[in-house]
Amino acid sequence: MRYFRLQLDQYEKSGLVIHGLPNKKGGREALDGDLSNLDLLTVISAHSQNGKIYPELLVSPVLMFKETIKEVFDLYIPDLEYKNFCLLDEYNKEHVYYTAPALKAANVISDKSERINLSDGKILLDKKALEELHGLEIFRLGEIRDFVIVALPVAESLLRRKIPGIFLAHIEAV
Repeated sequence: MRYFRLQLDQYEKSGLVIHGLPNKKGGREALDGDLSNLDLLTVISAHSQNGKIYPELLVSPVLMFKETIKEVFDLYIPDLEYKNFCLLDEYNKEHVYYTAPALKAANVISDKSERINLSDGKILLDKKALEELHGLEIFRLGEIRDFVIVALPVAESLLRRKIPGIFLAHIEAV
């Protein structure tokens, strides 16, 4: 099976700034990848500096995305739990809804990896550890909240939908 890192396209320049999540109930835990203490819907302040550009995928402060990506995730993990965010942009007089998945964290980094460089994804996955996931096709890499790994079928589903602003970087399994 081939695996890919789902990330924001480096050329996607939304200029979206999000404020106030740590001040919300469960917000500090959410920054560490634990969404369990958040309310079902959390309203946070946002401001698009480039004028009303709200990308399909956000990786900071919490991994979240719009409905198109959620539909794909639901195909592969039907019982996946989500928390919802309403980004309130008072400057542009808009609000946009995003969904944050409560993904399983899997420690599948190979011992053969010399280093973890999150900016370019130069890591190796451990094939034996991947087999222990019993076909799980979407997961977080360890405790790294914004490092999402998808299997080839998920990557293909995302690409078929031509979702703007996402990038899938191949990650080798050894």
